[in-house]
Amino acid sequence: MADELVTASTMSWCSDGRKVVTVRLHGDVDLSTQTTLRDAVGRALAVAAVSGIVIDLEQVTFLDSSGISVLVGARGAAAGRGVTIRVVKPQAAVERALRITGVFDVLTADRP
Repeated sequence: MADELVTASTMSWCSDGRKVVTVRLHGDVDLSTQTTLRDAVGRALAVAAVSGIVIDLEQVTFLDSSGISVLVGARGAAAGRGVTIRVVKPQAAVERALRITGVFDVLTADRP
């Protein structure tokens, strides 16, 4: 169910004073959950003075092209605001999808 896609959203401060929001996802990121992902990233971008967003994919078991599209689009929108978006901890199947589509290095980089 799309409502269960986002299991947590937390905020932290780095030692250099940057504010980072971590969004933890669970289950499938696909056509039926893309809006939920887009909304979660939008809420993270709306946090005052946010400088980075981390999308934790550790519990994501499936990622299709619509989910990848949301991640790439969100990264572009965030970069326009000076905010970084980075995905972390993808499972093997999710990492494979990101590599096949050629966006793994882009989405796992620390900088836009």
